[in-house]
Amino acid sequence: MSVTALAAPSHGIGPIPLGSGRWATIRPIESSDWLGLLDFYRRLSPEARYTRFLAVGSGIGAGTAHRFAAANDRGAAGFVAILREAGPDDGRVVGHICVEPVGDGAAEVAVAVADGTRRHGIGHGLMASAVRASQQLGLRRLVATLFIGNVAMRDLLLSAGGRLIRDECRGGVATLELELADQH
Repeated sequence: MSVTALAAPSHGIGPIPLGSGRWATIRPIESSDWLGLLDFYRRLSPEARYTRFLAVGSGIGAGTAHRFAAANDRGAAGFVAILREAGPDDGRVVGHICVEPVGDGAAEVAVAVADGTRRHGIGHGLMASAVRASQQLGLRRLVATLFIGNVAMRDLLLSAGGRLIRDECRGGVATLELELADQH
């Protein structure tokens, strides 16, 4: 099944209010989003990029942006949060999640939310979309790799529902594996 044919999550992720007349919407990623992803990851603070990629960097390259943006065309899943406001930033990517199948019914999941838009529910909306897409793709487990101190990502993954079946720590990095709840 192509992820581009996936319906919006049934639990109704509507516009996410960000205050000051701004809100975000979440939708499946499209191949044309690659430039928005380049800009999004370039604009993240160095700390946010370090936390997302577990490495120091200035963003992602065009090849990675194209790969992320084509997720739904290659059997993976991806979603973006798009800023809605009156002004020049309208339409900017402010969140991204990717679900990359790794075999045996599992997928790696990774998420980033723009500085200044966190703690409004974008991460939860992205994760809910990713869980729904994972279930529709027949995936049974999500795996996340994160710094041990990344409590926000840990809490976000655990809030997705399901059962924690692996929690390993090595060298300051944790690997969490979540068995998804049945979709029935």
